[in-house]
Amino acid sequence: MSLYSWNVIATVAEHHSISQAANILNLTPSAVSHMVKKVEDGVGYALFIRERNHFELTSSDFNIYSNANVIEITAKLEDIHEDFVNSALQDAVKDGVSFIRYTLRKGEDYEFSTGYSEEMLITCNGRPYIKNLTLEYVGSNRDLTTFLRRQQNKLLDIARNQRDDEQAAEDETSIDNIQKSLLDLNDQINALHYVSESLTAVNDEMGALSIGNEGYTAKLVAGNTDAGKLLDNLQLAYLHGDSPLVFGGDGRGNQLYFATWISEQHLTKRPEKAVIFAIEEPEAHLHPHQQRMLAEYLSNTMEGQVLITTHSPQIVDRFGSGSILRMTGSDAEGGNHARGCSAEVDDALSMMGYRLNAISSEVFFSNGVLLVEGPSERILYRALSYALEMDVDRLNISILSVDGVGFEPYVHTCVKLGIPYVVRTDNDVFGRGMSSKRRLAGVKRLVGLAREYVDDDELLAIIDKKIDALAWEKCDEIPEAAMAASRDLIPALGRNGLYLSKQPDLESDLAYGPLADQLKEHFCVDSPASVVKVMQQRKAENMHGFIKSNPDLCDLGEDPIVAPLNHIVRLVKGSAN
Repeated sequence: MSLYSWNVIATVAEHHSISQAANILNLTPSAVSHMVKKVEDGVGYALFIRERNHFELTSSDFNIYSNANVIEITAKLEDIHEDFVNSALQDAVKDGVSFIRYTLRKGEDYEFSTGYSEEMLITCNGRPYIKNLTLEYVGSNRDLTTFLRRQQNKLLDIARNQRDDEQAAEDETSIDNIQKSLLDLNDQINALHYVSESLTAVNDEMGALSIGNEGYTAKLVAGNTDAGKLLDNLQLAYLHGDSPLVFGGDGRGNQLYFATWISEQHLTKRPEKAVIFAIEEPEAHLHPHQQRMLAEYLSNTMEGQVLITTHSPQIVDRFGSGSILRMTGSDAEGGNHARGCSAEVDDALSMMGYRLNAISSEVFFSNGVLLVEGPSERILYRALSYALEMDVDRLNISILSVDGVGFEPYVHTCVKLGIPYVVRTDNDVFGRGMSSKRRLAGVKRLVGLAREYVDDDELLAIIDKKIDALAWEKCDEIPEAAMAASRDLIPALGRNGLYLSKQPDLESDLAYGPLADQLKEHFCVDSPASVVKVMQQRKAENMHGFIKSNPDLCDLGEDPIVAPLNHIVRLVKGSAN
Protein backbone atom coordinates (compact mmCIF):
# COMPACT_ATOMS: atom_id res chain seq x y z
CA MET A 1 0.00 0.00 0.00
CA SER A 2 1.36 3.41 -0.97
CA LEU A 3 1.70 6.19 1.58
CA TYR A 4 -1.08 8.08 -0.21
CA SER A 5 -3.42 5.08 -0.09
CA TRP A 6 -2.60 4.48 3.57
CA ASN A 7 -3.42 8.10 4.38
CA VAL A 8 -6.82 7.81 2.69
CA ILE A 9 -7.68 4.55 4.49
CA ALA A 10 -6.45 5.90 7.85
CA THR A 11 -8.55 9.07 7.50
CA VAL A 12 -11.70 7.08 6.71
CA ALA A 13 -11.00 4.78 9.67
CA GLU A 14 -10.45 7.68 12.04
CA HIS A 15 -13.58 9.61 11.07
CA HIS A 16 -15.81 6.64 10.09
CA SER A 17 -17.01 8.56 7.05
CA ILE A 18 -16.19 8.84 3.34
CA SER A 19 -17.53 12.40 3.14
CA GLN A 20 -15.60 13.63 6.18
CA ALA A 21 -12.41 12.01 4.91
CA ALA A 22 -12.96 13.67 1.51
CA ASN A 23 -13.30 17.12 3.13
CA ILE A 24 -10.14 16.63 5.20
CA LEU A 25 -8.10 15.31 2.22
CA ASN A 26 -9.56 17.89 -0.20
CA LEU A 27 -10.87 15.12 -2.45
CA THR A 28 -14.27 14.20 -3.82
CA PRO A 29 -16.23 11.47 -1.97
CA SER A 30 -16.19 9.34 -5.13
CA ALA A 31 -12.38 9.54 -5.29
CA VAL A 32 -12.08 8.43 -1.66
CA SER A 33 -14.61 5.62 -2.20
CA HIS A 34 -12.70 4.50 -5.28
CA MET A 35 -9.41 4.42 -3.36
CA VAL A 36 -10.96 2.35 -0.52
CA LYS A 37 -12.30 -0.18 -3.06
CA LYS A 38 -8.94 -0.30 -4.87
CA VAL A 39 -7.08 -1.08 -1.64
CA GLU A 40 -9.65 -3.70 -0.58
CA ASP A 41 -9.38 -5.37 -4.00
CA GLY A 42 -5.62 -5.37 -3.63
CA VAL A 43 -5.51 -7.05 -0.21
CA GLY A 44 -8.33 -9.45 -1.06
CA TYR A 45 -10.76 -8.67 1.77
CA ALA A 46 -12.99 -5.89 3.06
CA LEU A 47 -11.28 -3.38 5.35
CA PHE A 48 -14.53 -1.77 6.49
CA ILE A 49 -18.03 -2.72 7.55
CA ARG A 50 -20.42 -0.27 5.87
CA GLU A 51 -23.49 0.84 7.79
CA ARG A 52 -25.36 3.60 5.97
CA ASN A 53 -22.76 6.34 5.97
CA HIS A 54 -20.79 4.85 8.88
CA PHE A 55 -17.53 2.98 8.24
CA GLU A 56 -15.99 0.66 10.87
CA LEU A 57 -12.75 -1.28 10.56
CA THR A 58 -13.29 -5.03 10.44
CA SER A 59 -12.01 -7.11 13.36
CA SER A 60 -8.53 -8.42 12.60
CA ASP A 61 -5.36 -9.47 14.35
CA PHE A 62 -3.64 -6.70 12.37
CA ASN A 63 -5.06 -3.38 11.23
CA ILE A 64 -3.80 -0.07 9.99
CA TYR A 65 -3.73 1.34 13.52
CA SER A 66 -1.25 -1.29 14.60
CA ASN A 67 2.47 -0.80 14.15
CA ALA A 68 3.07 -4.47 14.86
CA ASN A 69 4.08 -6.80 12.05
CA VAL A 70 4.41 -9.87 14.27
CA ILE A 71 2.22 -11.42 16.99
CA GLU A 72 4.07 -13.86 19.22
CA ILE A 73 2.89 -15.90 22.21
CA THR A 74 5.30 -18.14 24.16
CA ALA A 75 4.10 -20.70 26.70
CA LYS A 76 6.38 -22.47 29.18
CA LEU A 77 5.24 -25.92 30.30
CA GLU A 78 6.67 -27.27 33.54
CA ASP A 79 6.49 -30.53 35.44
CA ILE A 80 5.65 -32.58 32.34
CA HIS A 81 5.16 -36.26 33.23
CA GLU A 82 2.30 -37.46 31.03
CA ASP A 83 3.38 -40.01 28.42
CA PHE A 84 1.19 -38.61 25.66
CA VAL A 85 2.66 -35.11 26.14
CA ASN A 86 6.21 -36.45 26.05
CA SER A 87 5.32 -38.45 22.95
CA ALA A 88 3.87 -35.41 21.18
CA LEU A 89 6.70 -33.04 22.10
CA GLN A 90 9.53 -35.64 22.01
CA ASP A 91 12.91 -33.86 21.92
CA ALA A 92 11.27 -30.56 22.88
CA VAL A 93 11.07 -31.76 26.52
CA LYS A 94 14.03 -31.69 28.91
CA ASP A 95 13.85 -32.12 32.68
CA GLY A 96 10.06 -31.91 32.49
CA VAL A 97 10.17 -28.47 30.78
CA SER A 98 9.10 -27.46 27.28
CA PHE A 99 8.43 -24.22 25.40
CA ILE A 100 5.77 -23.71 22.71
CA ARG A 101 5.71 -20.52 20.64
CA TYR A 102 2.93 -19.28 18.35
CA THR A 103 4.08 -16.77 15.71
CA LEU A 104 1.97 -14.88 13.18
CA ARG A 105 3.58 -12.48 10.69
CA LYS A 106 1.53 -9.97 8.76
CA GLY A 107 0.61 -11.36 5.36
CA GLU A 108 1.93 -14.85 6.19
CA ASP A 109 0.59 -18.06 7.70
CA TYR A 110 1.00 -18.78 11.40
CA GLU A 111 3.57 -21.23 12.73
CA PHE A 112 4.29 -23.15 15.93
CA SER A 113 7.75 -23.91 17.27
CA THR A 114 8.79 -26.10 20.21
CA GLY A 115 11.93 -26.72 22.23
CA TYR A 116 13.28 -27.35 25.71
CA SER A 117 14.49 -23.72 25.94
CA GLU A 118 13.64 -20.43 24.25
CA GLU A 119 17.00 -20.54 22.49
CA MET A 120 16.39 -24.03 21.02
CA LEU A 121 12.96 -23.63 19.39
CA ILE A 122 12.34 -25.56 16.15
CA THR A 123 9.40 -24.93 13.82
CA CYS A 124 6.76 -27.66 13.80
CA ASN A 125 5.60 -28.80 10.36
CA GLY A 126 2.50 -30.73 9.41
CA ARG A 127 1.06 -31.20 12.88
CA PRO A 128 -2.61 -32.12 12.39
CA TYR A 129 -3.60 -30.80 15.82
CA ILE A 130 -2.34 -27.28 15.18
CA LYS A 131 -5.24 -24.87 15.04
CA ASN A 132 -5.64 -21.26 14.12
CA LEU A 133 -5.34 -19.51 17.47
CA THR A 134 -7.37 -16.31 17.75
CA LEU A 135 -8.42 -13.90 20.47
CA GLU A 136 -11.96 -12.53 20.71
CA TYR A 137 -11.90 -9.49 22.97
CA VAL A 138 -14.73 -7.53 24.60
CA GLY A 139 -13.36 -4.42 26.31
CA SER A 140 -14.78 -2.62 29.32
CA ASN A 141 -15.19 0.65 27.36
CA ARG A 142 -17.48 -0.94 24.78
CA ASP A 143 -19.63 1.36 22.67
CA LEU A 144 -22.96 -0.47 22.85
CA THR A 145 -24.72 1.56 20.15
CA THR A 146 -21.95 1.33 17.57
CA PHE A 147 -21.30 -2.32 18.33
CA LEU A 148 -24.93 -3.36 18.08
CA ARG A 149 -25.38 -1.47 14.82
CA ARG A 150 -22.31 -3.19 13.38
CA GLN A 151 -23.04 -6.58 14.93
CA GLN A 152 -26.58 -6.87 13.62
CA ASN A 153 -25.32 -6.34 10.07
CA LYS A 154 -22.57 -8.94 10.57
CA LEU A 155 -25.07 -11.48 11.86
CA LEU A 156 -27.38 -10.82 8.91
CA ASP A 157 -24.50 -11.20 6.44
CA ILE A 158 -23.35 -14.46 8.06
CA ALA A 159 -26.86 -15.92 8.10
CA ARG A 160 -27.51 -14.71 4.52
CA ASN A 161 -24.38 -16.46 3.25
CA GLN A 162 -25.30 -19.70 5.01
CA ARG A 163 -28.64 -20.10 3.17
CA ASP A 164 -29.09 -22.84 0.62
CA ASP A 165 -30.45 -22.11 -2.87
CA GLU A 166 -34.03 -22.95 -1.91
CA GLN A 167 -33.97 -20.62 1.12
CA ALA A 168 -32.44 -17.82 -0.97
CA ALA A 169 -35.19 -18.17 -3.61
CA GLU A 170 -37.90 -18.10 -0.94
CA ASP A 171 -36.36 -14.96 0.55
CA GLU A 172 -36.33 -13.24 -2.87
CA THR A 173 -40.03 -13.96 -3.28
CA SER A 174 -40.68 -12.58 0.22
CA ILE A 175 -38.69 -9.42 -0.57
CA ASP A 176 -40.82 -8.85 -3.67
CA ASN A 177 -43.91 -9.13 -1.49
CA ILE A 178 -42.40 -6.72 1.03
CA GLN A 179 -41.76 -4.25 -1.81
CA LYS A 180 -45.41 -4.43 -2.90
CA SER A 181 -46.53 -4.01 0.73
CA LEU A 182 -44.33 -0.92 1.09
CA LEU A 183 -45.87 0.71 -1.96
CA ASP A 184 -49.37 -0.14 -0.73
CA LEU A 185 -48.54 1.21 2.73
CA ASN A 186 -47.33 4.52 1.38
CA ASP A 187 -50.42 4.84 -0.85
CA GLN A 188 -52.61 4.27 2.22
CA ILE A 189 -50.70 6.90 4.18
CA ASN A 190 -51.08 9.48 1.45
CA ALA A 191 -54.82 8.71 1.23
CA LEU A 192 -55.37 9.90 4.79
CA HIS A 193 -57.44 13.10 4.66
CA TYR A 194 -55.11 15.30 6.68
CA VAL A 195 -52.06 13.98 4.79
CA SER A 196 -53.74 14.41 1.38
CA GLU A 197 -54.88 17.96 2.11
CA SER A 198 -51.47 19.06 3.37
CA LEU A 199 -49.72 17.51 0.35
CA THR A 200 -52.15 19.15 -2.07
CA ALA A 201 -51.20 22.53 -0.61
CA VAL A 202 -47.49 21.74 -0.90
CA ASN A 203 -47.78 20.55 -4.51
CA ASP A 204 -49.80 23.63 -5.48
CA GLU A 205 -47.10 25.87 -4.06
CA MET A 206 -44.38 23.84 -5.77
CA GLY A 207 -46.16 24.26 -9.11
CA ALA A 208 -46.38 28.00 -8.61
CA LEU A 209 -42.81 28.70 -7.55
CA SER A 210 -40.67 26.21 -9.47
CA ILE A 211 -39.73 25.55 -13.07
CA GLY A 212 -39.49 22.06 -14.54
CA ASN A 213 -41.64 20.53 -11.83
CA GLU A 214 -43.78 18.55 -14.26
CA GLY A 215 -44.04 14.88 -13.39
CA TYR A 216 -42.92 15.39 -9.77
CA THR A 217 -45.25 15.09 -6.78
CA ALA A 218 -44.46 15.55 -3.08
CA LYS A 219 -45.48 12.58 -0.92
CA LEU A 220 -45.01 11.45 2.68
CA VAL A 221 -43.43 7.99 2.86
CA ALA A 222 -43.18 5.51 5.71
CA GLY A 223 -39.49 4.75 5.76
CA ASN A 224 -37.61 3.63 2.67
CA THR A 225 -39.73 2.69 -0.34
CA ASP A 226 -36.97 0.38 -1.61
CA ALA A 227 -37.27 -3.01 0.14
CA GLY A 228 -33.58 -3.81 -0.36
CA LYS A 229 -32.43 -0.58 1.28
CA LEU A 230 -35.01 -1.02 4.02
CA LEU A 231 -33.59 -4.45 4.89
CA ASP A 232 -30.04 -3.06 4.84
CA ASN A 233 -31.00 -0.51 7.50
CA LEU A 234 -32.88 -2.63 9.99
CA GLN A 235 -32.70 -1.54 13.61
CA LEU A 236 -32.19 -4.06 16.40
CA ALA A 237 -35.05 -3.72 18.88
CA TYR A 238 -36.04 -5.56 22.04
CA LEU A 239 -39.81 -6.09 22.27
CA HIS A 240 -42.04 -6.05 25.31
CA GLY A 241 -45.40 -7.26 24.06
CA ASP A 242 -46.05 -5.24 20.93
CA SER A 243 -44.00 -2.25 22.07
CA PRO A 244 -40.36 -2.04 20.85
CA LEU A 245 -37.82 -0.83 23.40
CA VAL A 246 -35.20 -0.40 20.70
CA PHE A 247 -32.14 -0.89 22.97
CA GLY A 248 -33.65 0.07 26.31
CA GLY A 249 -31.10 1.23 28.88
CA ASP A 250 -27.41 0.38 29.01
CA GLY A 251 -28.15 -2.79 30.97
CA ARG A 252 -30.44 -4.12 28.24
CA GLY A 253 -27.93 -2.99 25.65
CA ASN A 254 -25.18 -4.89 27.48
CA GLN A 255 -27.28 -8.06 27.38
CA LEU A 256 -27.97 -7.61 23.66
CA TYR A 257 -24.24 -7.01 23.21
CA PHE A 258 -23.34 -10.43 24.58
CA ALA A 259 -26.27 -12.18 22.93
CA THR A 260 -25.30 -10.92 19.46
CA TRP A 261 -21.59 -11.41 20.06
CA ILE A 262 -21.99 -15.03 21.20
CA SER A 263 -24.46 -15.68 18.36
CA GLU A 264 -21.73 -14.68 15.93
CA GLN A 265 -19.29 -17.12 17.55
CA HIS A 266 -21.78 -19.95 17.22
CA LEU A 267 -22.68 -19.11 13.61
CA THR A 268 -19.05 -18.83 12.49
CA LYS A 269 -17.71 -21.81 14.47
CA ARG A 270 -14.97 -23.62 12.56
CA PRO A 271 -13.27 -26.82 13.71
CA GLU A 272 -9.82 -25.51 12.79
CA LYS A 273 -10.24 -22.39 14.92
CA ALA A 274 -9.14 -22.37 18.57
CA VAL A 275 -10.49 -19.27 20.31
CA ILE A 276 -9.54 -17.53 23.54
CA PHE A 277 -12.39 -15.26 24.69
CA ALA A 278 -11.35 -12.25 26.78
CA ILE A 279 -14.18 -10.29 28.42
CA GLU A 280 -13.79 -7.24 30.65
CA GLU A 281 -16.41 -6.28 33.25
CA PRO A 282 -19.41 -8.21 31.85
CA GLU A 283 -21.52 -6.99 34.79
CA ALA A 284 -21.73 -3.38 33.53
CA HIS A 285 -25.18 -1.82 34.08
CA LEU A 286 -26.75 -5.11 35.26
CA HIS A 287 -28.52 -5.75 38.55
CA PRO A 288 -27.19 -8.61 40.78
CA HIS A 289 -29.66 -11.29 39.64
CA GLN A 290 -28.91 -10.58 36.00
CA GLN A 291 -25.18 -10.58 36.71
CA ARG A 292 -25.42 -14.10 38.11
CA MET A 293 -27.49 -15.24 35.14
CA LEU A 294 -25.01 -13.73 32.70
CA ALA A 295 -22.09 -15.41 34.47
CA GLU A 296 -23.93 -18.75 34.30
CA TYR A 297 -24.61 -18.16 30.63
CA LEU A 298 -21.00 -17.30 29.81
CA SER A 299 -19.60 -20.27 31.73
CA ASN A 300 -21.99 -22.77 30.10
CA THR A 301 -22.30 -21.53 26.50
CA MET A 302 -18.82 -20.37 25.54
CA GLU A 303 -16.68 -23.04 23.94
CA GLY A 304 -12.96 -22.79 24.52
CA GLN A 305 -10.90 -20.78 27.00
CA VAL A 306 -12.78 -17.85 28.55
CA LEU A 307 -10.96 -15.11 30.50
CA ILE A 308 -13.15 -12.69 32.48
CA THR A 309 -12.11 -9.69 34.56
CA THR A 310 -14.68 -8.49 37.07
CA HIS A 311 -15.29 -6.46 40.21
CA SER A 312 -18.59 -8.23 40.90
CA PRO A 313 -19.01 -10.75 43.74
CA GLN A 314 -22.08 -12.04 41.86
CA ILE A 315 -19.90 -12.98 38.90
CA VAL A 316 -17.26 -14.62 41.12
CA ASP A 317 -19.99 -16.57 42.91
CA ARG A 318 -20.77 -18.45 39.68
CA PHE A 319 -17.21 -19.65 39.11
CA GLY A 320 -15.77 -22.36 41.28
CA SER A 321 -12.35 -23.23 42.54
CA GLY A 322 -9.64 -23.55 39.94
CA SER A 323 -11.14 -20.64 37.98
CA ILE A 324 -10.31 -17.61 40.13
CA LEU A 325 -7.21 -15.44 39.89
CA ARG A 326 -6.85 -12.43 42.19
CA MET A 327 -4.81 -9.48 40.90
CA THR A 328 -3.41 -6.99 43.39
CA GLY A 329 -1.84 -3.58 42.94
CA SER A 330 1.66 -2.63 42.04
CA ASP A 331 4.55 -3.20 44.40
CA ALA A 332 7.49 -0.91 44.97
CA GLU A 333 9.29 -2.29 41.92
CA GLY A 334 6.28 -1.97 39.66
CA GLY A 335 4.09 -4.69 38.24
CA ASN A 336 1.18 -6.67 39.62
CA HIS A 337 0.79 -9.71 41.84
CA ALA A 338 -1.51 -12.59 41.02
CA ARG A 339 -2.71 -15.28 43.43
CA GLY A 340 -5.03 -18.08 42.48
CA CYS A 341 -5.69 -20.89 40.00
CA SER A 342 -3.29 -23.14 41.91
CA ALA A 343 -3.78 -26.39 43.75
CA GLU A 344 -3.44 -24.57 47.08
CA VAL A 345 -6.04 -21.93 46.22
CA ASP A 346 -8.21 -24.66 44.76
CA ASP A 347 -8.05 -26.39 48.10
CA ALA A 348 -8.82 -23.17 49.96
CA LEU A 349 -11.91 -22.47 47.88
CA SER A 350 -13.03 -26.07 48.25
CA MET A 351 -12.90 -25.56 52.02
CA MET A 352 -15.25 -22.60 51.61
CA GLY A 353 -17.82 -24.95 50.04
CA TYR A 354 -21.37 -23.70 50.59
CA ARG A 355 -20.00 -20.58 52.32
CA LEU A 356 -18.86 -19.15 48.97
CA ASN A 357 -21.63 -16.76 47.94
CA ALA A 358 -22.02 -13.20 46.75
CA ILE A 359 -21.29 -11.84 50.24
CA SER A 360 -18.30 -14.01 51.09
CA SER A 361 -16.96 -13.55 47.55
CA GLU A 362 -16.32 -9.95 48.56
CA VAL A 363 -13.07 -11.26 50.05
CA PHE A 364 -11.53 -11.53 46.55
CA PHE A 365 -11.79 -7.76 46.11
CA SER A 366 -10.60 -6.79 49.60
CA ASN A 367 -7.33 -5.33 50.78
CA GLY A 368 -8.09 -6.68 54.25
CA VAL A 369 -10.80 -8.65 56.07
CA LEU A 370 -12.18 -8.43 59.61
CA LEU A 371 -13.82 -11.79 60.39
CA VAL A 372 -16.52 -11.84 63.09
CA GLU A 373 -18.95 -14.46 64.34
CA GLY A 374 -22.35 -13.14 63.32
CA PRO A 375 -24.42 -10.30 61.85
CA SER A 376 -24.67 -8.41 65.18
CA GLU A 377 -20.87 -8.07 65.28
CA ARG A 378 -20.80 -7.02 61.65
CA ILE A 379 -23.46 -4.34 62.28
CA LEU A 380 -21.56 -2.98 65.27
CA TYR A 381 -18.13 -2.86 63.62
CA ARG A 382 -19.39 -1.19 60.47
CA ALA A 383 -21.13 1.49 62.54
CA LEU A 384 -18.08 1.81 64.78
CA SER A 385 -15.77 2.32 61.81
CA TYR A 386 -17.84 5.29 60.63
CA ALA A 387 -18.19 6.75 64.13
CA LEU A 388 -14.41 6.64 64.62
CA GLU A 389 -13.81 7.98 61.09
CA MET A 390 -12.14 4.84 59.81
CA ASP A 391 -13.24 4.76 56.18
CA VAL A 392 -13.18 0.99 55.70
CA ASP A 393 -14.72 1.28 52.22
CA ARG A 394 -12.02 3.68 51.05
CA LEU A 395 -9.40 1.32 52.51
CA ASN A 396 -11.17 -1.59 50.77
CA ILE A 397 -11.67 -3.47 54.06
CA SER A 398 -14.45 -6.05 54.31
CA ILE A 399 -16.18 -6.93 57.58
CA LEU A 400 -17.51 -10.45 57.07
CA SER A 401 -19.62 -12.66 59.29
CA VAL A 402 -18.77 -16.38 59.31
CA ASP A 403 -22.21 -17.15 60.79
CA GLY A 404 -20.84 -19.11 63.75
CA VAL A 405 -17.33 -20.04 64.77
CA GLY A 406 -16.17 -21.66 61.51
CA PHE A 407 -13.34 -19.20 60.88
CA GLU A 408 -10.84 -21.61 59.36
CA PRO A 409 -12.15 -21.74 55.74
CA TYR A 410 -12.13 -17.95 55.59
CA VAL A 411 -8.67 -17.64 57.15
CA HIS A 412 -7.36 -20.39 54.87
CA THR A 413 -8.65 -18.53 51.80
CA CYS A 414 -7.18 -15.20 52.97
CA VAL A 415 -3.77 -16.78 53.59
CA LYS A 416 -3.65 -18.49 50.18
CA LEU A 417 -4.72 -15.31 48.38
CA GLY A 418 -2.34 -13.10 50.38
CA ILE A 419 -5.11 -11.02 51.99
CA PRO A 420 -4.49 -9.55 55.48
CA TYR A 421 -7.07 -10.68 58.03
CA VAL A 422 -8.09 -10.20 61.67
CA VAL A 423 -10.39 -12.49 63.70
CA ARG A 424 -12.66 -11.51 66.56
CA THR A 425 -14.51 -14.25 68.49
CA ASP A 426 -16.35 -14.81 71.81
CA ASN A 427 -14.57 -15.94 74.98
CA ASP A 428 -16.67 -19.10 75.27
CA VAL A 429 -16.35 -21.73 78.00
CA PHE A 430 -17.75 -25.12 76.92
CA GLY A 431 -18.17 -28.59 78.31
CA ARG A 432 -16.57 -31.31 76.24
CA GLY A 433 -19.32 -33.68 75.10
CA MET A 434 -20.25 -36.41 77.52
CA SER A 435 -16.93 -36.31 79.32
CA SER A 436 -16.25 -34.59 82.58
CA LYS A 437 -13.96 -32.05 80.88
CA ARG A 438 -14.56 -28.32 80.35
CA ARG A 439 -12.46 -25.97 78.20
CA LEU A 440 -11.83 -22.36 77.26
CA ALA A 441 -13.37 -22.86 73.85
CA GLY A 442 -12.78 -19.32 72.56
CA VAL A 443 -9.08 -19.38 73.45
CA LYS A 444 -8.65 -22.86 71.99
CA ARG A 445 -10.41 -21.73 68.78
CA LEU A 446 -7.79 -19.01 68.26
CA VAL A 447 -4.96 -21.32 69.31
CA GLY A 448 -6.02 -23.74 66.57
CA LEU A 449 -5.87 -20.95 63.97
CA ALA A 450 -2.49 -19.77 65.29
CA ARG A 451 -0.96 -23.23 65.07
CA GLU A 452 -2.09 -23.59 61.47
CA TYR A 453 -1.57 -20.11 60.02
CA VAL A 454 0.60 -17.89 62.25
CA ASP A 455 4.37 -17.64 61.89
CA ASP A 456 5.32 -16.43 65.38
CA ASP A 457 7.77 -18.61 67.29
CA GLU A 458 7.14 -16.81 70.59
CA LEU A 459 3.38 -17.38 70.37
CA LEU A 460 3.80 -21.01 69.33
CA ALA A 461 6.15 -21.60 72.27
CA ILE A 462 3.57 -20.16 74.71
CA ILE A 463 0.89 -22.37 73.14
CA ASP A 464 3.03 -25.49 73.61
CA LYS A 465 3.50 -24.65 77.29
CA LYS A 466 -0.06 -23.58 78.09
CA ILE A 467 -2.28 -25.71 75.84
CA ASP A 468 -2.94 -28.43 78.42
CA ALA A 469 -4.15 -25.92 81.01
CA LEU A 470 -7.00 -24.76 78.76
CA ALA A 471 -9.08 -27.86 79.61
CA TRP A 472 -9.93 -29.20 83.06
CA GLU A 473 -12.23 -31.48 85.01
CA LYS A 474 -15.70 -30.02 85.53
CA CYS A 475 -16.02 -27.74 88.52
CA ASP A 476 -17.89 -24.60 89.49
CA GLU A 477 -15.00 -22.23 88.93
CA ILE A 478 -12.43 -21.89 86.15
CA PRO A 479 -9.09 -23.09 87.62
CA GLU A 480 -6.38 -20.52 88.18
CA ALA A 481 -4.07 -22.45 85.84
CA ALA A 482 -6.55 -22.03 82.99
CA MET A 483 -6.97 -18.33 83.82
CA ALA A 484 -3.20 -17.84 83.89
CA ALA A 485 -2.76 -19.63 80.56
CA SER A 486 -5.46 -17.42 79.06
CA ARG A 487 -3.79 -14.26 80.38
CA ASP A 488 -0.48 -15.31 78.77
CA LEU A 489 -2.02 -16.30 75.44
CA ILE A 490 -4.50 -13.49 74.77
CA PRO A 491 -1.94 -10.66 74.25
CA ALA A 492 0.25 -12.86 72.03
CA LEU A 493 -2.77 -13.93 69.97
CA GLY A 494 -3.87 -10.29 69.65
CA ARG A 495 -0.45 -9.29 68.27
CA ASN A 496 -1.15 -11.71 65.43
CA GLY A 497 -4.66 -10.45 64.69
CA LEU A 498 -6.55 -13.06 66.73
CA TYR A 499 -8.83 -11.31 69.24
CA LEU A 500 -11.04 -12.55 72.04
CA SER A 501 -13.91 -10.74 73.73
CA LYS A 502 -13.08 -9.50 77.26
CA GLN A 503 -16.37 -10.82 78.61
CA PRO A 504 -17.91 -14.11 77.47
CA ASP A 505 -19.49 -12.48 74.41
CA LEU A 506 -20.05 -9.24 72.50
CA GLU A 507 -23.25 -8.36 74.34
CA SER A 508 -21.51 -8.60 77.72
CA ASP A 509 -18.58 -6.52 76.46
CA LEU A 510 -21.02 -3.76 75.53
CA ALA A 511 -23.29 -4.05 78.58
CA TYR A 512 -20.38 -3.80 81.03
CA GLY A 513 -18.44 -1.24 78.99
CA PRO A 514 -18.59 2.50 78.22
CA LEU A 515 -22.00 2.19 76.51
CA ALA A 516 -23.72 0.69 79.58
CA ASP A 517 -25.92 3.72 80.33
CA GLN A 518 -26.94 4.22 76.69
CA LEU A 519 -27.88 0.54 76.40
CA LYS A 520 -29.93 0.52 79.59
CA GLU A 521 -31.84 3.59 78.43
CA HIS A 522 -32.43 2.18 74.95
CA PHE A 523 -33.73 -1.20 76.17
CA CYS A 524 -35.55 0.30 79.20
CA VAL A 525 -33.79 -1.94 81.77
CA ASP A 526 -31.88 -1.11 84.94
CA SER A 527 -28.87 -3.43 84.94
CA PRO A 528 -26.11 -4.71 82.63
CA ALA A 529 -27.30 -8.28 83.17
CA SER A 530 -30.75 -7.31 81.90
CA VAL A 531 -29.16 -5.65 78.85
CA VAL A 532 -27.30 -8.87 78.04
CA LYS A 533 -30.47 -10.92 78.45
CA VAL A 534 -32.47 -8.67 76.10
CA MET A 535 -29.75 -8.36 73.45
CA GLN A 536 -29.17 -12.12 73.28
CA GLN A 537 -32.82 -12.85 72.47
CA ARG A 538 -32.69 -11.49 68.90
CA LYS A 539 -29.08 -10.45 68.51
CA ALA A 540 -28.99 -8.94 65.03
CA GLU A 541 -32.40 -7.28 65.32
CA ASN A 542 -31.61 -5.72 68.68
CA MET A 543 -28.16 -4.58 67.57
CA HIS A 544 -29.65 -3.01 64.46
CA GLY A 545 -32.25 -1.19 66.54
CA PHE A 546 -29.66 0.11 68.95
CA ILE A 547 -27.41 1.41 66.17
CA LYS A 548 -30.40 3.07 64.49
CA SER A 549 -31.01 5.02 67.71
CA ASN A 550 -27.75 6.91 66.99
CA PRO A 551 -25.75 6.10 70.14
CA ASP A 552 -22.47 7.89 70.75
CA LEU A 553 -20.13 5.09 69.69
CA CYS A 554 -17.14 7.37 70.14
CA ASP A 555 -17.33 6.38 73.82
CA LEU A 556 -15.77 3.08 72.69
CA GLY A 557 -12.72 4.84 71.26
CA GLU A 558 -10.31 3.49 73.89
CA ASP A 559 -12.17 0.25 74.68
CA PRO A 560 -10.59 -3.15 73.83
CA ILE A 561 -13.58 -3.85 71.59
CA VAL A 562 -12.06 -1.48 69.02
CA ALA A 563 -8.71 -3.30 68.90
CA PRO A 564 -9.59 -5.71 66.02
CA LEU A 565 -10.76 -2.80 63.87
CA ASN A 566 -7.62 -0.79 64.60
CA HIS A 567 -5.49 -3.84 63.80
CA ILE A 568 -6.94 -4.51 60.32
CA VAL A 569 -6.71 -0.80 59.46
CA ARG A 570 -3.01 -0.82 60.42
CA LEU A 571 -2.37 -3.93 58.35
CA VAL A 572 -4.02 -2.48 55.25
CA LYS A 573 -2.36 0.92 55.57
CA GLY A 574 0.98 -0.78 56.16
CA SER A 575 0.69 -2.98 53.09
CA ALA A 576 -0.23 0.07 51.00
CA ASN A 577 2.98 1.89 51.99
